Amino acid sequence: MLKKIWTKVIYDQKLSLGFWNLGFIGISLLIMSMYPSIKLSGDALDQTIKSLPNEMVELLYGGAVQSITTPIGFLSMELYSLIFPFGLIIYGVTNGINAIAGEEKNGTLELLVTLPITRIQLAYEKYFSLVLGLLLIIIPFSTFIIIFKGLFGLEFKPILIIIAGIELFALALCLSSIGFALATATGNKSMSIGITYSITVFSYLWNGLAGLVQEIENTKSISFFYYYSGIKPSSTRIDIVEFISISLFSVLIVSIAIFIFNRRDIRT
Repeated sequence: MLKKIWTKVIYDQKLSLGFWNLGFIGISLLIMSMYPSIKLSGDALDQTIKSLPNEMVELLYGGAVQSITTPIGFLSMELYSLIFPFGLIIYGVTNGINAIAGEEKNGTLELLVTLPITRIQLAYEKYFSLVLGLLLIIIPFSTFIIIFKGLFGLEFKPILIIIAGIELFALALCLSSIGFALATATGNKSMSIGITYSITVFSYLWNGLAGLVQEIENTKSISFFYYYSGIKPSSTRIDIVEFISISLFSVLIVSIAIFIFNRRDIRT
């Protein structure tokens, strides 16, 4: 019998996590296999991207457009701009909201709170399983990219993928924590889903488009995507201040939500 809540959650997710890993690794393999053809295209694709309207470039790539014919530029545009971030956010938000509110809606939370542990420990273990789940997805596909990059002519320093993985984790955990906090504090699953995804979309659009309006350009820092750099050839270290800031924000809102959860009535 599994004695810890978080081990039980991860065990129950073993099949789901397996499919998530297969999905991310499969997408990575598919995209990486396209690089030799992209490289042969020379400057044609770069010129095409540069010819796009600034608004579209800002929206799709946050304004940081690199040469798609370089290994890092290719991975950045094809995987680390949209697919990986939003894939991880979907996993994290879904599981974060279901951690407490899902159990409450299904009527199984009453059974959990009868266990010889406090509500606080229950909630924190549920949250820890969310953190661990994100890591169990990010580490495998990051390792896959590093190991098999040479097969497709993708030459770059492995540290760049490691840094990008850390930034992916921080971004996904932050938005997942918002969903977890809302659902844990209110017990309202539907409302939490709507608010969290609205925040996510607004944050992404604000980061991409705020730079086009001079009056609000300096407000890009309110977007969570502003703190996500993805994969960049010029950066071989993570911004510790930004990472700590966004991590502390995640822990703070979760702690407040658990404080509320410890005192509120559970819906039956």
